[in-house]
Order: sequence, then structure tokens, then C-alpha cells
Amino acid sequence: MKIQFEDWSTQQDFSSRTSDLFKESILCYRSRAYKGALLFSFLSFQNIIMERILNAKIPPTALTYEKKWIEINSKLRDEDKSDGQVIESIIMQKPFDIFNLSEDTRNQYIYWKNRRNDCAHGKENKIDYSHIESFWLFIESNLEKFNVNGGVSHLIEKVKNHFDITRTPSDKNPSYLIKIIPEVMIPLELKDFLETTYENVISKKTFHYDDANVLTFYKELLNLKQEFLPYVLNYFKENKSLLINLLAIETSLIYQFKTDPVFIRMVWKTELKNSFSHYRIVVSLLRYKLIPKDQFEEFVIAITENNSDTFFVDISAENQVEFNVLKESIFLKTVGDIAFHSDFPKINSFDWARENKNLLCHYLRIYNFNEDVVRALYSTFSKPNYPWQFGKTLVELFEQEPELFEYYTMIADLHSIEIPSYFQKRLGI
Repeated sequence: MKIQFEDWSTQQDFSSRTSDLFKESILCYRSRAYKGALLFSFLSFQNIIMERILNAKIPPTALTYEKKWIEINSKLRDEDKSDGQVIESIIMQKPFDIFNLSEDTRNQYIYWKNRRNDCAHGKENKIDYSHIESFWLFIESNLEKFNVNGGVSHLIEKVKNHFDITRTPSDKNPSYLIKIIPEVMIPLELKDFLETTYENVISKKTFHYDDANVLTFYKELLNLKQEFLPYVLNYFKENKSLLINLLAIETSLIYQFKTDPVFIRMVWKTELKNSFSHYRIVVSLLRYKLIPKDQFEEFVIAITENNSDTFFVDISAENQVEFNVLKESIFLKTVGDIAFHSDFPKINSFDWARENKNLLCHYLRIYNFNEDVVRALYSTFSKPNYPWQFGKTLVELFEQEPELFEYYTMIADLHSIEIPSYFQKRLGI
């Protein structure tokens, strides 16, 4: 039967020597030779640390101790001294700290070093399977912290390499980076990490917030453990350009802010622009019912004043779900209310009617014509400066759905309202 640690170890980029040592430890574990299993496991860990130091540049904290750094490397290459030097390198603290470790992590390491000594020197302390499994968990949970310069610095370097297309394919999923975060930092450190990453890596990329790989990196942050999530969301709130671009590809993210109505209001009041991707954010705000009733008309006015005549065009099967959201949320009804039924109908605004022509036609499809609508159309299209683009779209709607035009003329006749000459000429009345 496969052991979970065995699966984990084979997925890591270990040297052949380290991999062979882990295999020996697993073989001992299966044979119930638990002291041997712990010895080989600890030796594997020591080998990883030794290789990391030998392959690293001198850390910034040690620049004034270059002679000491050379001495450490020399001892690590000496088989008789390497084990002791690895131990010394790990327990070193400021000013010459090779590893940026917490006191707790160092103490855990010392505990396992002492258990290794129990095995090596035949001491009476009992070693069984639980010790092996616990040490393996220690390795899995803490290995990323044991990097020269510290785990966070090492992770930033990994992020830098990820976004360097000469080192990493641009379509590689960055989720492997996000998985490391809980291993090298506590939630309180996340903001500093993200700010440093942005300053040193992300901001160097052209159009960084429009880059799909960059956005995927930030999107993957939402898969962190629950205790990290508030810090992720706060970072997004402080970086609104990033958040809006993220919402464009992951519209459900807006639901994460449901408990902050002030922030939600700020988003739709100040951040949504004339963009198709922002239109999708509007639909999500409606889908998750994030607009208070007493702000709904204000919301609709804000959105329609930033609308474009290229949006809300098609209601085919592909976006029928989105269209249903617009309808069931009374968004469309409210559009009709401010367009036709208010004291100052927005239909009389040339620019507003042009940009919202598709929404207006969808409204008429659903709610049909009544006296207010017919009078508003007459008032608007009887003026010399009428919104001809909306008129053209409405004529096309009448041609596609003649029964709608018949109902319009019936309501006009019922209330003795003249059909504007604009429609008479184009529809052959």
C-alpha cells in the first residue's frame, strides 16, 4: 500500500541522493525497523539542507561575514563535518542567520535531531511508527521554510521565475506557488508578501493587471486556507484596479464582499466603466442580490449612464441565464421606469437612449407597451433631435416581431396618441 509521504516525496524535485535516502527510510518503515526509518529520514532532511546551502548565494544577512560563509561551505563538503555543520547552520541566529526561522521551528528541528541521536546511539527511548509519521509531517509542513534567505524570500524568487517566460511557460498554472504560502508564512505576513511580490515582480510586466497569468496567480489566492482569506480580500480591496480585473474573469468573487455593503457600493458607484467585462460584474451584483432596495434605482441610473450600445444585445441561449438575472432582479423593469415612467423620462436624453437602446428593446419585449411608453415615444421622436440609433433598433425589433408593433399601434389608437412620422415612414403606415 502506498504511503502518503511516499507520494509526496516522489512529487518533489529532490536530488537522486535525497530520493534514495527517503526510499530507504520508507523501506525500513514498512519493515517496522522504525529507528532505521527515522535515521534515514533525518539523513534525507540533512542532505536537502546541505544541498540548499551549497547551491545558494551568500544571504544578505551574511554579506559582512563572507569568510564565515566560505568556511561553512568547506565544512559541508567534508563528509566528517557536514552533519554537524548542517545542525549549526540551522540553529544559527542573528546576525549570521542563514535561515529565517521562528524559534518554534528551530526547537522542533532540535527535537527531531535529538530523536535521531536516540536511534544512532541506541538509547532506551522508544521509537515507533508514530515518531516516523510525525517527522514526515514536520518535513512536509516546514521544508519550504528551510531555504537560504528564508522561506518567504525563496517563494518570491519562485514567483519571479514563474513570470519569467525564459524559465517558465506562460500558460503554467501558478497554483503550486500558492500552495507554498501557508508553509512559509502566517496570515499576518501575507500583505507584505503580496506587496513585495507586486513591487519586485508583477509591476515589471507590461499591462500587468490585464495579463491572464498574473490574474490567475491572484485568483488562486482564493484557494488558500480559510484563515488567509480575510487578508486576501483586504488586499484586493486596497488594490481596486486588480480587483476589478479579477472580477471580470471571476465574477463570483464579488460575493465574498457581501458583508461589506459600503465597499460594494463603492465598486458600482466609482469603479465600473464602459466595458463588457464590467457588464458581467453588474450581472453578478444582481445575481447575488448585493444591491439594497433603497439604492436600486440609483444603481440602475449609474449603470445605464455608463452603458454602451454594444452591450445587452443578444439574448440567445449562450447568455439566457444572464438575461434572466436582469429580468428577475427587476433591473429591466427599473430601466423602463426611468426611461418612460418618471417625471423626466430618460428616453428624451439623446446619448442615454442611444447607449441603452438594447436594454430598452428588451424591456419592451417583456413588459410591452402602455400609455406612458407610447406617450414618451411620441414626445421623443416628434422632436428634431431624436435618438435615431435607438429608433433604428426599435424599427428592427418591430420588423422582427410584428405583433409587438401591432400592440403599440393599438395602445396609441386607444389613447388617441399619434404614431411619430419616424416610425410611419420606416414601417409603411
